[in-house]
Amino acid sequence: MTTIDIPVKYALNQATACFENQILTVSTGQITRCWRWTGKGLLTQSVTRLQSDYTWQNDSIPHDADWQLPTCLLENPDASILDVQMTSSDDEGFTSEHLRVSILIDYPSAKLQARFCVRAYPNTPGLHVQLAFRACDGFQWDHTLHRRENTDRSNEMALLDRGYRRVDFLPITFGNAQRRAWGFYNNLQNRNDTYTRLLKEHVTDKTLGSLETCDWANAMCVETDSEGIAILKESHRCVNQPGIDGGLFSCRPGVGLEAVGLGFFPADLSDTFITAWAHWCLVYADSDRDRQIAFKTFDRARYPMSEQHAVIQANTWGSSIGYLQHREAAGQTNVLRELESCADLGIDLLQIDDGWQGNSYDNWEPCPERYPEGWIPVIKKACDLGVKLGLWTAGEMIDLPYLQKSFDAVGFMWYKLDFMNCTNRKILDGLLAKVRAFELYSDHQTRVNWDTTEVNPRLGYFLGREYGAIYYANRKPMCPPNVVYRPHTVLRDLWEMATYMDIRQILGDVQDARKTNPAFSNANQYSAGYCTAITLMSLPTFFMETHTFDQACRDQIRPILKAYKQHRSDMLKGMVHPIGQTPDGSQMTGFQCHITHCNCGYLTLFRELDCQESEADFELVGLPADSNLKLTDLLTGQSHMTTLNNAKLHLHMDQPADFRFYSYEFVQACLDLL
Repeated sequence: MTTIDIPVKYALNQATACFENQILTVSTGQITRCWRWTGKGLLTQSVTRLQSDYTWQNDSIPHDADWQLPTCLLENPDASILDVQMTSSDDEGFTSEHLRVSILIDYPSAKLQARFCVRAYPNTPGLHVQLAFRACDGFQWDHTLHRRENTDRSNEMALLDRGYRRVDFLPITFGNAQRRAWGFYNNLQNRNDTYTRLLKEHVTDKTLGSLETCDWANAMCVETDSEGIAILKESHRCVNQPGIDGGLFSCRPGVGLEAVGLGFFPADLSDTFITAWAHWCLVYADSDRDRQIAFKTFDRARYPMSEQHAVIQANTWGSSIGYLQHREAAGQTNVLRELESCADLGIDLLQIDDGWQGNSYDNWEPCPERYPEGWIPVIKKACDLGVKLGLWTAGEMIDLPYLQKSFDAVGFMWYKLDFMNCTNRKILDGLLAKVRAFELYSDHQTRVNWDTTEVNPRLGYFLGREYGAIYYANRKPMCPPNVVYRPHTVLRDLWEMATYMDIRQILGDVQDARKTNPAFSNANQYSAGYCTAITLMSLPTFFMETHTFDQACRDQIRPILKAYKQHRSDMLKGMVHPIGQTPDGSQMTGFQCHITHCNCGYLTLFRELDCQESEADFELVGLPADSNLKLTDLLTGQSHMTTLNNAKLHLHMDQPADFRFYSYEFVQACLDLL
């Protein structure tokens, strides 16, 4: 066993780390996690939530390390520590500044090296932990052996070739603790009605009597004694998408919570480090809101959102029906018309979708039939109108030089990446590396919209968001029936995503409701203003040709976007919470964007079309129970005072399919307004 004689210490604001006497202790100021070096790896000894001084620990752990090597069926062989480094980092500008601990470990008999990394984001309720492995000289792995032999060794390799190695561990005794698993579905192309929820959440209250596993969740939470602890797997797993060695969560009575699934297989190992799926370890007070706030606080630190990239987008694809109609909408004539329309409405960016390159995918230049003068007329028009440009492309097919060339020629800001099928780590890592290299090339001026609409394994919800936002669903007016626009499902999907993640990195669809197919949707009974307002807490995205709006619709949309843009900077400082009832077409529901440091924020509140009640109480987050609030209607400019009753705001809306867009601020006393 290697001994580290000299303590290694580092501090960054509230975050601290120390490796001394074979104990690694890392803290953010809200959470402290301690590992012990065992000679076979690092094993978590305890996790403490500092606000309450509550500690999770277990003195009878059967493991020698939090992880298993990808080539070890049971526990790890002997190891030695080669290096310990602690520093501050922002990962080349792709995440918030954090304290980074990196420990290099050698497993000589396995001919492998491991790199164990911890990120401590100051004053957050979680830690980010990630392993990476590489093969050393002499490493060999014959993944075809089990197809050619029937021996103990070949059967062992057959098991290991399926992955499912332990990758993280928390020492929890469980007792009477409840377990909560939650995750998001992908393939929203085919999940677009009242009965197909985006969020799956399951709570088990029964005492844990024997091994319990969950193989579909993004995260597993354990809650007891008014305290909660959780692990989230940072991968492309979705409820209905296992992903690459997506693994499972195991709750072992008297042992702890295990995260299984490295994200690669022994045959993927080479002399270059390959990273395992990272994990978030979070602590919180045991309540729904505290749990949700913990996940979203860490989400915002891990995947920060800049004002530069918070743009209202439009896209040329979403109004079409036929094969060529889609693509011709991406041609110069329509794009010039759309730029005029976007400027009139107040839309920041127009994304040119599939068709600019032609009708096939073997050329990544603007096709002469649709762009006889290349990009020049579009560049000039966009510059004259002050509208930014974005571009669709096929994520796997387009090479880095073409991306760089398009950026140099036009300055496209957002790139929608489609046609991805990430079935193995070579494809997935190549895609992520290409996007990272491109964004570094552009000096972080570009972002990507990850298209996750299809059933093929794509990026999911918790992978790759340091590079952009999630384009989670196509919602169109006429066909195919499975994607026809329904306002209540768009609202519900955003509402459910806001439970556990920052929806400012989700592109919320706006459609021309008047043009929807009445055989499949009641959207034509909603106003253009309502359809716009339901997306304001996300990244509003007009997935349509906006020139189809008539003057009445445009008159509704302009003031909403104007008000939103006036307050967008402040809205980015807040955290978005779903409030009211889960949208299903008949509820009073909405969002609260709360800015903690000033006790102020924003509300978008909705009475859905089939809601029979004209009033409701909305429980607000982060405000004193009997707060006096000044509410300002951002569309009329009118303000009034109101008092919360046990943190609840009473709201009245006379008409169904109506909405409110408010700002609010806490005041010490309820004063009459002049």
